[in-house]
Amino acid sequence: LKREPRRSLWAAASALAVLLAWGAYQSWAAPNQPGYLQELVLVDPYNLDSGTIGFAGLVARGAENIWIYLSRIVPQTVLGVEDGPAVLMLALGLAFAGLALAGWVERARRSLGAFEIFALLYVGLIAIWPEAWTDRRLLLPLLPVLLLLSVEYVDRRGGRARWGQACIGLLVAVPSLTWVIQKAPERIECVAAYRAGSPCEAPAFASLYAAARWVRDNTPQDAIVANRKPRLFYWYSGRRGTVYPYSARPDVVIRGLDRMAASFVVVDLVSSTTPRYLIPAIQATEPRFETVYQGGSPPTTVLRIRSLETERQVRVTVWVGA
Repeated sequence: LKREPRRSLWAAASALAVLLAWGAYQSWAAPNQPGYLQELVLVDPYNLDSGTIGFAGLVARGAENIWIYLSRIVPQTVLGVEDGPAVLMLALGLAFAGLALAGWVERARRSLGAFEIFALLYVGLIAIWPEAWTDRRLLLPLLPVLLLLSVEYVDRRGGRARWGQACIGLLVAVPSLTWVIQKAPERIECVAAYRAGSPCEAPAFASLYAAARWVRDNTPQDAIVANRKPRLFYWYSGRRGTVYPYSARPDVVIRGLDRMAASFVVVDLVSSTTPRYLIPAIQATEPRFETVYQGGSPPTTVLRIRSLETERQVRVTVWVGA
């Protein structure tokens, strides 16, 4: 915008290099995995049968998401608390967003630069993101920007507004420091565990990573492994894969596994989609699956997927034995 082509070129080249590198990793680790833009237009990204969303649906989703952020996620994140009086939380969220918006308008009037454009585009992005992903993690990249805009706006008012700035600082600091004091011992333990080569993961994820390492050591390098977190799974296992279809119909899930030519499938507890979609499909076609690994707490199971011909042989063997 300032017509500085050299800086613009370097910025664009740097961003493009990072995006292409991440895109290449995603495409290699999970070649058939739908992209986020494809999932953006779904009514529910965890239920493919829900269909796609139209323009009116995106507007309604945006309004709903903004309400959730203002009434719950923003005040929870700023204060470092999980819950509080609904009216107080909403008032804090509205006040914080109002100050940030006023600060953004002032800055944009003087000069519309990368800082202002990022804030505008990112707010729009998380507003239309599927409600299933509306949570604190998406707010984090925007939070420092909102804090700077708010404090800068109050600071420009000067005089009595400085008292307001001090009050805001105390309002945020007291519960935040309390939260830090409560969480500090756990975080210090995590840092020590990480340095000792044993990262403190959530139990379900630790179990999944252990299964991935078993797959790395006990399966062919060209094996395709269907699982809930294929990009993370590839990092630990070196085996490519894709997420199983999110469908309540077992035949759709099984066809999806066959279509991706999966040799193995992982049953884990990192997501509710596994018991909702994958386990019923496995139970409906049990002869096609053979347990080859189970471990961890909670347990993660790796199943070998038999071919259709092998499944028929198993069925005949069972029938003859009966």
